[in-house]
Amino acid sequence: GLAAALDERDVEEMFAAAKAEKVALSTVSGYRSYTKQETIYSRKQKTAGQDTADSLVALPGSSEHQMGMAMDVAQRSSSQLNSGFGKTKAGKWISENAWRFGFIVRYPEGKEQITGYAYEPWHVRYVGKAYAKAIFESGEPMEIYVSSHRLAVYEFLIKQTNEVLP
Repeated sequence: GLAAALDERDVEEMFAAAKAEKVALSTVSGYRSYTKQETIYSRKQKTAGQDTADSLVALPGSSEHQMGMAMDVAQRSSSQLNSGFGKTKAGKWISENAWRFGFIVRYPEGKEQITGYAYEPWHVRYVGKAYAKAIFESGEPMEIYVSSHRLAVYEFLIKQTNEVLP
């Protein structure tokens, strides 16, 4: 399912492909412990307030970074994580190509009401190549893809059950 184990070869393949296309990427943040997530969240809470913190930082225990499924990427020689990244050569490359390596831009622009998080062009989540392709092609965030996928599964099961029952 969407909890496919992150394959380091896919990460290496993505960085090599970017480099071949003269896009210099770097990782800013990968796996985070509960304590690290707690520090990031409480810092944002103190500096920006509760509502802003909740729209920008996952609660400790619920971060995709803690699950080891996400990483933040930036242009090499920059650790800036802001929406401007989406307009850079590296940000555009990630948006158009990450799916080829099993990653999706997890919090797309204009989908904040659905994802519950602000636009994060730098935050990619690993879902495996098949799901990444399907989610990318759908043009929807993961929440919509998963719910429509679930509906299709339910419809299939209902159809199967109706065919079996007298």
